Amino acid sequence: MHAALWKLLWFDIRGSFRGLLQVRRSWRKLLLLLLMLAFVGLFIATQWIGNASGEISASGAGGRFGDAMPFWASLYLIATWLTSSADRGLVMRPAEIHFIVAGPFPQRDIITLNLVRLAYRAAISSVVLALLGMAFMRDFPSALIGLWLLIAVSLLVGMVVSLSARRAHGPAIHRFRRIGTVVAMAILIMMIMQSMDVIRSQDETVTVPKIAAAALQTPIGQYVLPPLKWMFAPLSNSRLWPDTVLMLPGRLLVIALLVGLIYLLGGDYLEASTTRTDLSVARRQSSLRSGISGSSGWTRRLTLPQFRRWFGIGPIARMQMLHSLRILPRFLVFTVAIVSVVIVIPMTVDRQQLRGWSGVLWMFGLNSYADFLLLLQLPVGFLGPPGQRAMLKSLPIPNWAIVLGQLAGPFIPLLLMHVLVLALFLFLLPGSAFDVIQTALALIPVAWVLTANINLLGAWNIIKPRALQQRDALAAGRAMASVWIFFMMLIPAIVGGTLGAVLAINLLGPTLTSYLGGASAGVMLTSLLYVWLLTYSFSRWQPSAAELGAEEKEHDA
Repeated sequence: MHAALWKLLWFDIRGSFRGLLQVRRSWRKLLLLLLMLAFVGLFIATQWIGNASGEISASGAGGRFGDAMPFWASLYLIATWLTSSADRGLVMRPAEIHFIVAGPFPQRDIITLNLVRLAYRAAISSVVLALLGMAFMRDFPSALIGLWLLIAVSLLVGMVVSLSARRAHGPAIHRFRRIGTVVAMAILIMMIMQSMDVIRSQDETVTVPKIAAAALQTPIGQYVLPPLKWMFAPLSNSRLWPDTVLMLPGRLLVIALLVGLIYLLGGDYLEASTTRTDLSVARRQSSLRSGISGSSGWTRRLTLPQFRRWFGIGPIARMQMLHSLRILPRFLVFTVAIVSVVIVIPMTVDRQQLRGWSGVLWMFGLNSYADFLLLLQLPVGFLGPPGQRAMLKSLPIPNWAIVLGQLAGPFIPLLLMHVLVLALFLFLLPGSAFDVIQTALALIPVAWVLTANINLLGAWNIIKPRALQQRDALAAGRAMASVWIFFMMLIPAIVGGTLGAVLAINLLGPTLTSYLGGASAGVMLTSLLYVWLLTYSFSRWQPSAAELGAEEKEHDA
């Protein structure tokens, strides 16, 4: 590879570490870094305290992960290959593209640059993920190698498919991808259902770890999962030598074959990389400014009736709701996955266990978790385009009205999710319709607080848009720490709901209605704190050049 490209790679590595460690300009960045380190340290301390010898028995968490490893690997690959992250190995920085196009570099050197960078980034990601998952790993070095293989294979296969697709008919590729998404999700759901049947046939309680471990015994899993079990076997090994070391030649041969295919298909690699980088930049500019320009044709025609002004809340709420409707099809895979979880999990529980308080707790936990996942992936409100916020800030509308309008953005997706959960529990518990309906009404303030909390952390740049879709482990580690902060920020709402429930029970008696009514009132009153914090943060917020889509700076020497 040309010496200038090695220098460019060095600038890239140095810039990555500078960006990670340069926290002195913002106390929030410093706090987030410290919390992320504490988050990772918590996992490591759990591993050391749980097993002083440093090893995990085959019957413990490591054993369960070893049996379930092919299932989790398949989930990671599906989540990568069926989204826009499939060919992210082709993406380079715009400044690098300009430098490489103007330089006398052959295609082979450009491919080598991207492959070396891919291997380096996969190594960093595997280190972070291995630290976070130490409690489930039998041997840390073996797990590190297995994670590197998993990330590298996902990126290399995506690059091979993208380079091959350039020689095919574009619309046909898009249709095939949509069909493949539906087929893959259908196969995954069928495999989960078959896994639950296997567990029931063994007279065991259905749990998520057991579902993942039993997937290899299902009719579908016996055909789909063995190649993954062979390729990523180091993940569940208990010894680096001789088990993992002797496995490496065959796995590295697969990596070499994928690399050879990339060189073979890379006749127009620079053009493919430039096109993919331009597409990535266009998506980023769209998300930072309007967020709607990249929507498909049929979503552009979606509309909503005009709302009353209400101090400016109505038009802003309509704009945000319409924005959430138009971008929702972009997250088809994640939305289908969330809905599948909501539908499948209650079906695995005995209906006798869903009656009374147990049913209320199930409904509360399932609905809140679905709302949380949905809110994390939708770039709406204060997780949405900064350009929209900059435009709203220039309007003669009170800050509190803008905040309330922004918070109304995910109303329609959340409403659909709540109606789905309500219909599901009405079907499962036909004799407890009144309890189900009042629980559904009590969940409305909970959804409001979840929305306000996530938007508050988005306004503070702690939670990033589309946090669930972070494949790079550094970004994923940041997202995990952000979620940890999110749950800590729920403490005021939990305290308020508890106090409200206790007060209502003392006044009205120990009934389900009084408990739910008091808890809902306490949570709703506590939401004023989150709205006030959002209003204060928005009043002090000024958009930076990067938030408004400024071009990336060149590497400095």
